[in-house]
Amino acid sequence: LAEVSVTCANRSWTGLSAETWVPKWLSKRPDTSYDEDLPDLCRAVSSAASAALQPHRSFAAWWQHLYAAQSDLISPPAMPALLAQMGTAMLERAVLHALTQASNSTFSSFFSSGLSGLSPASLRPDLTASSWDHWLPAQPLGTLTVRHTVGLSDPLDASDATSPPDDDLPHSLADNIRAFDLTHFKIKLSGHLETDTHRLLRLAALLPPHARFTLDANENFPDIRVFHDHWNHWNAQPTLARWLDQGLLFIEQPLHRDHSLTDATGQGLAAWDHHPPVIIDEADASLDSLPRALALGYSGTSHKNCKGLVKGLANLASTSAAGAILSGEDLSNIGPVALLQDLAVMNALGIPHVERNGHHYFRGTSMFPPITGQHLISTLPDLYAPASPSGAVLRIHHGTLNTAALNLLPLGLPNPTIPAGFSPGLPSPIPQPPPS
Repeated sequence: LAEVSVTCANRSWTGLSAETWVPKWLSKRPDTSYDEDLPDLCRAVSSAASAALQPHRSFAAWWQHLYAAQSDLISPPAMPALLAQMGTAMLERAVLHALTQASNSTFSSFFSSGLSGLSPASLRPDLTASSWDHWLPAQPLGTLTVRHTVGLSDPLDASDATSPPDDDLPHSLADNIRAFDLTHFKIKLSGHLETDTHRLLRLAALLPPHARFTLDANENFPDIRVFHDHWNHWNAQPTLARWLDQGLLFIEQPLHRDHSLTDATGQGLAAWDHHPPVIIDEADASLDSLPRALALGYSGTSHKNCKGLVKGLANLASTSAAGAILSGEDLSNIGPVALLQDLAVMNALGIPHVERNGHHYFRGTSMFPPITGQHLISTLPDLYAPASPSGAVLRIHHGTLNTAALNLLPLGLPNPTIPAGFSPGLPSPIPQPPPS
């Protein structure tokens, strides 16, 4: 949880952001444990916090300084770019939460009105439109389709299910489909041909007719040639070929991030006639990543708030200009802070179906005191429903979320009920701002 205080016109405004540091996503180094990765996670945020305290007269100048400072962390001793810019993402989100309150604006209107002072061309020279309203939808979405994560260890039906958790939530994929009337799915791939083939055949039989789905390879293939071979194997089977042709939306991040944007990968994509749409996710670590990916033959990228809101706007502009894909993916977001900010941004970017798994792997607000869930239910009754014993869960109806109320708020709830008991997670004191 990050908390900032921003002074505008002699009044202070509090901004919040939150993140789930999912093991081995921000940094996929096989030779380290999660505990060994934690110091770098803390360093990314503490560095961003220090840079964020430098006074600036505009959001644009402040953000450019923050992004440059975090980019310096990538130079030796090297920190993975995705991890370094997670610090940027957490601080920019908290500051935007404060600024949208101070300006009585939403995320969308803060940028489309020019209040940010940040132009598209200042991020990417090829974005020649003078303002963000050229790219942002005139009206944010008010309904989002849930694209349900099917994890590698998730039970598909009762035959897989071990002892389910002692709660009233659906357990297997079949249970979730029945409970929420799901139509969109994100299917994880392991990179092992026999395992993936068997699982895909089961899913082809289990998912509802006309289901739409994405395949997430999670960096599990060594190169494009190997993934191409797997694709050919699946399509040699009539059942899978028909299912993939009818339902597949795109494939996400087949290669390790370090090998995704190489010339060799571009050559592999160019040599693959009529390849399915392939997008980057973990490889989208900097402002330069998407333009490079599009030049190599990729079909787009994902948006996750942990990769940055400003970069997400630049990616919206670039994908819109190129007719490419901007998908919405999840990093196990939960309320009362991260999930609402994530949904508000997906609304603003106009991304109609969004991966959601925080509600699936975590039981709503059950880890927080009852007041947290009660506040969400009372303020956003169309989005949250009561859950026993005293928490709140997302209200998924016919596979969708009603997110319209978020379009009337700043970036998330102005005063979310934050549970007490958060302890400082940074290893050293954060410098204090100079006297104003």
